[in-house]
Amino acid sequence: MHISKRQNLHIFLSWTAVICWMLVIFTLSAQPGPESTNLSDRLTEIMIEKTSMLVPLNVDTSTGTGFIKLFRLILRKSAHVAEYFMLGLLVMNAMKTSNVPRHKAFTLSLAICILYALSDEIHQYFVPGREAQISDVLIDSLGALAGIGIRPLIKRRNSPSYVE
Repeated sequence: MHISKRQNLHIFLSWTAVICWMLVIFTLSAQPGPESTNLSDRLTEIMIEKTSMLVPLNVDTSTGTGFIKLFRLILRKSAHVAEYFMLGLLVMNAMKTSNVPRHKAFTLSLAICILYALSDEIHQYFVPGREAQISDVLIDSLGALAGIGIRPLIKRRNSPSYVE
């Protein structure tokens, strides 16, 4: 089977996107605890402020009430899902572009994402103010699984199809 220069470029760019996204995840995980918390707190304030424009919440974001803590937790865990959804999508896309058979692409994509999630938590263990949580690996894996699962549903013109 002959692979064209264009196909080689698509393969290279697809895997480059995977590596770049892994670097984004690594960079976010390398933030010390206080810096990560400040980012989450600021995003929580912005989201509550914007939501309050539509639905009056009457919530003081500075008090750290139960609602704010729950909202912050949901935001942080949603970020895990979103990060790994994108990783799963990118890895599965790279597999498809590389003409990996469908069943093998699914298995390899999931394995890559889970192993990266594990390595990410181990990395966080050594970051000041952060900790490793197996629950985050599970959340990351679910996000990746969703991204991997949705990729085959995305149709692109002139894209190579899976090798059966």
